[in-house]
Amino acid sequence: GRKMIVTVKKFLREEKKFNGLDALKAQLAKDREDAN
Repeated sequence: GRKMIVTVKKFLREEKKFNGLDALKAQLAKDREDAN
């Protein structure tokens, strides 16, 4: 296998449970925006 270095730039949010796939997808989209 190959090695990879990962650097955490900032904390996005606490762990959370979602009520469904659509809610998860919406949060992932928001997380992507917040990470950039």
